Amino acid sequence: MIFSKKGILVTGSSGFIGSKLIENIPYDSLITCPRGKRKYFYKNDYFDKNILSEFEDLRVVHLATFFSRNEKIK
Repeated sequence: MIFSKKGILVTGSSGFIGSKLIENIPYDSLITCPRGKRKYFYKNDYFDKNILSEFEDLRVVHLATFFSRNEKIK
């Protein structure tokens, strides 16, 4: 079943830039990889890789990052 011909996968959607971006994306085209504060979801509150096959045209906006708050220098 195809829910939308076009989809947008946003990583880092709970960050400052990601959260502002997804406010302007139509909900039926939005897929997020939720972490942390969960505000928007596509279908469920977890990422299901099978959802990707339901879109004919999928765009990826990668805004996720990983950092440590540990200030130790190794």
